Amino acid sequence: ERAHLAKVAKTAIDAGIAERQVRLAEQQGALIATVIGRILDDLGLSADQRALVAEVVPRHLRSVS
Repeated sequence: ERAHLAKVAKTAIDAGIAERQVRLAEQQGALIATVIGRILDDLGLSADQRALVAEVVPRHLRSVS
């Protein structure tokens, strides 16, 4: 079993699975940032509300990770 697991893991690594996972995570992060930016733009926030964005949004995103 261990030898088989090691072989499968090596095959996955050789196939670039880890690199692909990183690229997907980066793409998902960029997509989320774009969507949040568009939502905030559509809301027409005041300057005071907009100033809170840099604190509030990251805090909530961290809470779901």
